[in-house]
Amino acid sequence: MKDKMERGAVVVEATLCLTAFVFAIVMVLTIVNIAYAQAKIGTALDYAAKEMSQYSYLYFKLGIDEWDANISEGTDDSEEMAQNTIKGIVEVTDSLSDAESAMNECDIEGLVADIENGANSVEGLVDMYSEAITGDPKGFAMGMGQLAVSELKEEAKVVLGQVLAKSLMKKNLKAYVKDEPENFLHRMHVVRESDTDSYMSALSFDGSYLMPAGSNSIQLVCSYEIQVLQLLNVDFKFKFTQCAKTSAWGRGVSEITPKSIWDTLPNMERGKYIVGQEKQNYTCTSSRNGFDAYDESSNQFVSIFSMDNITNTKYQDADEVYGRLKDEFGSMYNGVQSLPEDIRVHKDGQSVTVQSDPGTRTYKLVIVIPDDGDKTLINQAIDRLKQDYPNVSIDCEVKGGYGNPKVEAESDDSGNGGDA
Repeated sequence: MKDKMERGAVVVEATLCLTAFVFAIVMVLTIVNIAYAQAKIGTALDYAAKEMSQYSYLYFKLGIDEWDANISEGTDDSEEMAQNTIKGIVEVTDSLSDAESAMNECDIEGLVADIENGANSVEGLVDMYSEAITGDPKGFAMGMGQLAVSELKEEAKVVLGQVLAKSLMKKNLKAYVKDEPENFLHRMHVVRESDTDSYMSALSFDGSYLMPAGSNSIQLVCSYEIQVLQLLNVDFKFKFTQCAKTSAWGRGVSEITPKSIWDTLPNMERGKYIVGQEKQNYTCTSSRNGFDAYDESSNQFVSIFSMDNITNTKYQDADEVYGRLKDEFGSMYNGVQSLPEDIRVHKDGQSVTVQSDPGTRTYKLVIVIPDDGDKTLINQAIDRLKQDYPNVSIDCEVKGGYGNPKVEAESDDSGNGGDA
């Protein structure tokens, strides 16, 4: 009898140990899969940014940047000259490469028209046009040329940047030579919205931009979710956002164009532009009650603003920086406190009502500074702000972007920097 009981105990122990062992192995493989997916997607994003930087050589070599600026300033005959130049781009770039360009199949004029008419969402345009581009220098030059004569060229540059990023990434989203991006993303358990969608459509490029406001800055942002293998009936996903940033290769690496959005736009216009770009990272947005965006999943309200702490001496003082953060947060906090449970936001191009439990609301500040801006004083101000509101959940993100302001050798630092 005792032997039988002992044999039964051994079976139970073996079963428990095997289960724990299998569980541990699966967890390790899941972590490896996530790390591998991040590495491959990050590498593909880096290569896409590198190719776009190289292709931008034609933007400067063919003089597109010059007549782009002339059109913006209203120079006589500049638009006619631009249109004539676009006609010659195909012939010029064909002499640079023997490869057949699939960009001819992509209607750049149609892309610009769709953007101007608001006929499709940004995601729809990116999916539609990225399928027709293989990533060709001629396509890049043609696209930038067409956008230069568009009334909405800045908005169109954002879309073209996303289109090119998605197209160029396909070259490197594979584990072996004959692998396909769809199969690769499927094996990596990237999450699609529905079974009928492609896996490439699950990659979001919101937040990407392409040489805005005359700058030479290129930034590609890719967001996606990975499904963790379901164990014990637990459905869990990880969301990742990866970024690749570079400068357009134009007049040589040592001679980077000094223009950036920080000194090419007036303070108010610059602030509106940056907020508009950053709001694309959120599904729900607003322009009232002190907040710019809303995250339904976390019941979090977001305020976005910019600070030029390189040329504006005002933001090189700890008290001034703290005062700005406190004013921005106070405006959002007081505005949100007055909101009922039903709040109005913009979602998918429409004004809708969403539910927000007043008892679980959290807050976030997104502070945008120049690429090389110092974050030290801002982080100190964040700590002071959180001490002022010990019972409030405050998340803060300090991010560099949109280039750097041109710093003159002798400047009076009049305080008219990018404090939009």
